[in-house]
Amino acid sequence: MSEGDTGAVRAGGVASGDSFNRREQALENVYFRQHELDNIKKMKEKLAAQRKHLDEVESHLIEMEQAASQRAAAEPENTQ
Repeated sequence: MSEGDTGAVRAGGVASGDSFNRREQALENVYFRQHELDNIKKMKEKLAAQRKHLDEVESHLIEMEQAASQRAAAEPENTQ
């Protein structure tokens, strides 16, 4: 054996040049990229649903405030 040889294949060495390994790595990259895009899409859908819910709650609060101010305006003032 030559000096410094350990018998292990270095990362990025001969094995990385194999077309099967390159194809496998490319397929893994495509899979994970698609998985990330799916997760982003799901998060955007959840965010849209939360925004819709918040808009509904805000609308309800505005209606309650208007009703309360109308009741307050309609009540006669008590002067004692």
